[in-house]
Amino acid sequence: MTSETTSRASGAGTVRITDVAALAGVSIGTASKALNDTGQLRQETRERVRAAAAKLGFVVDARGRALSSGRSYTVGMITTDSFGRFSIPVMLGAEDVLSAGQMAVLMCDTRDDIVRENHYVRSLSSRRVDGVIVTGRSAEARPPIRVDMPVVYAFTPSTSPDDVSITLDDAAGAALLADHLVAIGRRRVAYVTGPQHHSAAHRRAESAQARLGDRLVGQPLYGEWSERWGRQAVDLLVHGGADLDAIACGSDQIARGVCDRLRELGRSVPHDVAVTGFDDWDVMALASRPPLTTVNLRLEELGRQAGRALLALIDGDTPERRLAVQPTLVIRESTVAADPVAAGDDGGEPEAAGGAPPVVACPRAGRGAGGMTGPTPGTTGGTMQIIALMTVKDEVDIVGDVLRAAATWADAIHVMDNGSTDGTWEAVLALADELEPVVVWGRFLGTYRDWLRQWLYTEAVARAEPGDWWCRLDADEFYVDDPRTFLRAVEPTADHVMSASFQHYLTEDDHARLVRDGDAGASWRDVRWFTCNHSEVRFVRHTPTTTWPAGSEWPLDLRRPAGARIRLHHYQYRSLHQAGHRAMVRSTGVDPAAFGHEREDDDAWYRTRGLTPPARTDLRAAHVVPVAQLTLSEALPPHARRAPRVRGGLRRRTLRLLLRGWLWASRPVLRRIAAV
Repeated sequence: MTSETTSRASGAGTVRITDVAALAGVSIGTASKALNDTGQLRQETRERVRAAAAKLGFVVDARGRALSSGRSYTVGMITTDSFGRFSIPVMLGAEDVLSAGQMAVLMCDTRDDIVRENHYVRSLSSRRVDGVIVTGRSAEARPPIRVDMPVVYAFTPSTSPDDVSITLDDAAGAALLADHLVAIGRRRVAYVTGPQHHSAAHRRAESAQARLGDRLVGQPLYGEWSERWGRQAVDLLVHGGADLDAIACGSDQIARGVCDRLRELGRSVPHDVAVTGFDDWDVMALASRPPLTTVNLRLEELGRQAGRALLALIDGDTPERRLAVQPTLVIRESTVAADPVAAGDDGGEPEAAGGAPPVVACPRAGRGAGGMTGPTPGTTGGTMQIIALMTVKDEVDIVGDVLRAAATWADAIHVMDNGSTDGTWEAVLALADELEPVVVWGRFLGTYRDWLRQWLYTEAVARAEPGDWWCRLDADEFYVDDPRTFLRAVEPTADHVMSASFQHYLTEDDHARLVRDGDAGASWRDVRWFTCNHSEVRFVRHTPTTTWPAGSEWPLDLRRPAGARIRLHHYQYRSLHQAGHRAMVRSTGVDPAAFGHEREDDDAWYRTRGLTPPARTDLRAAHVVPVAQLTLSEALPPHARRAPRVRGGLRRRTLRLLLRGWLWASRPVLRRIAAV
């Protein structure tokens, strides 16, 4: 049964479920099932009923639903973490899942008081909540609570093996950091952590010790989770005569104290001593000087897993009893490569972040923790290997399709996330399990730069052999030409391949349509109009002398482009929000005139340039462009092309663009001067 509500539609009285059913053209029972998300109904029917309810202002009465279902649709969360450092992210993650299941969450803070905890247990039981999530500020196992309802333990596990506990994989996080220090060439590493009787400190230290091997200086130093202990540990190490180039810490608090004390002693972090933390607690990690390389505990994901497990228990299912959430590596300024030559630096002055380290792979289920994974060289298509390097940020609507397409021709796809907030990061982690070539290397939360791919190259170069190809893979592009077939036909003397980029755009007509019909269903598949007036380096052949220094967008001295340009579709504008943001950036950039077509209708862009608009057909399938622009997609003989020096060419083009942008912005002033 579904009870009526007090909502009114247009002043016509109380809206009842009979009104919703009549408007949707279904029975009362069907309307009830659709609104309560029960029964076997077609999705179209559910959506029609929900649309009718929304139109009438009908809201399901939670009391009536509880009476009819025998459930309260509430769950309790008991925490000992009064500060909220761990419990709040866990609660947010759990609430994401539980609210989708129409659950409300009651938060109960015990303040580490067993009497208060017992009071809340009795209170939740009397309220007939459907289940309980127990969490806290410590990863130490705790005794189970005694209630006759489903219980899930999140972050703080239960001592009972029969209970469901969702925890953090501390060992995997420590392995990530240790592997990172090894990868950037650090050879004398000290390890400083919290109390030895804490299981988390012990697990992290053991894992780091195993991964570092003989690079570890002495035994791990156990103390407390505080900045003060970090400072004291530095004094112990320095006064003991330890010759160090890195200090790995068991928490961000310890690491911040380590950084402060090293700076006071005149030691540069990260150039003299690299420092890593653990937890990614922004209060410590971002406030540290410099900001800390650390591991993110993914507490919200831990909460989501706990929410899913609790819903499963409530529904009578049996989830896994023990589940460990994998942390991820976050690279910041507290670590750089120890040896400039080993890091690929040519001795020049690096850019501001040019010395930042490469990103190390996250451990994934079925993959080696922290190490390189994927197929061995030459196993996917003969002896030639294609290694793709991708940086991605906020591309959740398209990145999955791009990675699936690239997985058909790439031997390995190394992916770095640049601080996505729209679910891209989580999607990439899931795709790494689905697609064998995908290797997730971690996250970088600093400002995006094109040379971030050099960090991925530094880590992946060990797998490359002469004759292999490096690919700059963007997260919003698909290749028209099969790269493997195309690269096999490239002349042996060529060292790089340029693109013929089909740049897809949303025009004024598209904008009007999306405003009229709504933006929610917008997809890259709907973007049909494009030009082909852009080209840039997309593939580079690997040789024994390939040099790609830090701060460079591509390897140095690319002199011989292939005779043909490889064709690709680039979907850089796919929705109103995205197009509006990009148009704003472009319209204030160095060359606004080059992006004027974003503010013109479909045909005006072509006519104002003396071109014939393309036929209104499905251009994605036909791969056609205006005839006047076909030269970029034709296979030109090598002698018809001037072989550019990439670095110099980029510099000259940048100067030209800056000059054009200045002239464009100065037009009003120049007109006044001319009038005088």
